[in-house]
Amino acid sequence: MTYSRTLVVFTLFFSLKSSSSKSSEILKLKAPSKQDRSSLPIKLNTTPQLRLAPRKIEENIDQRLPIRNRKIVKFVSRNLGKKVGNGNCWDFGQLALIAAGGKRPNGLPYVWGKEITHDKKVISGDIIQTFKKGQEPEGMHTAIIYAVHEAMEVTIAEQNFNGQHFVTTRRINLRKLMIDNDIYIYRPRG
Repeated sequence: MTYSRTLVVFTLFFSLKSSSSKSSEILKLKAPSKQDRSSLPIKLNTTPQLRLAPRKIEENIDQRLPIRNRKIVKFVSRNLGKKVGNGNCWDFGQLALIAAGGKRPNGLPYVWGKEITHDKKVISGDIIQTFKKGQEPEGMHTAIIYAVHEAMEVTIAEQNFNGQHFVTTRRINLRKLMIDNDIYIYRPRG
């Protein structure tokens, strides 16, 4: 009988051992002996490897989003916890935009598509560019809106925040962010 190498089987032999008091029982774990392993229907590796089934990201994304926004959200989902490009926030935004088939208008470095006015609803997959007030072009940061909640609350995905050069998420309030920052929100375009 042939089994796939991706199949992981954990077999533990449990034996209950009673102590002097019948009410207290100790659970003792014991690894299978060579003789026990040879009688098993499949071969156990000495170092089993876990493989997680890939999550169906597409099932969780709102299909009403524009196609490029959906592709950006998929890109973010696939890269959570990973370093994208050289680990900078700009690389994360740029590579997400490229993966979605989008491009920056006229090649401008901090413009990510069509600017969304603050009275228009932001959606997942929109890209945020912030500048510290009075410090442009210094003090800038690029992030992607990963999820939209109520009352200007969003979850953003970002890289190179607090010294973390990999993709992380955090929930923020856009109104509070506007106090210290000039914010530009862009809808990705092709």
